[in-house]
Amino acid sequence: MDSQIFRSIGIDGIDPAIYIIILTVMSFGLLITCIVQGVKLHRERVRLDKLMAGKDGRSLEKKIDQIMDDNRYLLGAVDDHKDSIKYLTRRLSVVFQKSALLKYNAHQKMGGELSFILVLLDENNTGILINSVNVTEGSYVYSKVIENGKSKIELGPEEIRALEQAIETELPR
Repeated sequence: MDSQIFRSIGIDGIDPAIYIIILTVMSFGLLITCIVQGVKLHRERVRLDKLMAGKDGRSLEKKIDQIMDDNRYLLGAVDDHKDSIKYLTRRLSVVFQKSALLKYNAHQKMGGELSFILVLLDENNTGILINSVNVTEGSYVYSKVIENGKSKIELGPEEIRALEQAIETELPR
């Protein structure tokens, strides 16, 4: 086959059957690519039809509006919950969170540990110490105010031990 075009680009000596084979392979490649793309397009069309079910996509618009309304509601609820958590955190700082109960024998002549000390503290180790002393003459109850882990009134050895136990109480996380 004699062609001026082939001669000008320098491929005039090649058998024309090679050109036909190359063009056939390229055509099959393009055909396969078109089929693959057609299958992908069909899948996307099916997905889009499911998404746009209803008249003119109005059901999709309604769903988007509903999601936006739900989102606004949830954002408002989150803000309310943040405020509630801050309020509860402030309130919890003054609630009794640490405690200790120590039973002891106040009078050696009486049997058993009938006396006790109850310590109730908040997170700042402020609260009250109640000492119930049971002796042969009767029972006596004393209370002492605790501020920042200390009492303005002198504490007895059992009271110091009970106060230390309460202060060492680990708060739950």
